[in-house]
Amino acid sequence: MISRAILEDEETFMLILQLTDMATAAHERGDYEKRDKYLDEIRQLRENITRVSREEAGEDEEPEDGASEE
Repeated sequence: MISRAILEDEETFMLILQLTDMATAAHERGDYEKRDKYLDEIRQLRENITRVSREEAGEDEEPEDGASEE
């Protein structure tokens, strides 16, 4: 699924498309190591976008009662 944040940032969107194309080509060549490397880069980009989106929305705040601490 493509998030709104990715669609709003043309550079990131194009980078993800390029990495997807490169991962596909590597897979077709049987170069699974490179494919996995490109897929990991895509995952990292998406995780960063999700983190930034949550921070901007204020969803990363800790509960005041300390419930998240162990």
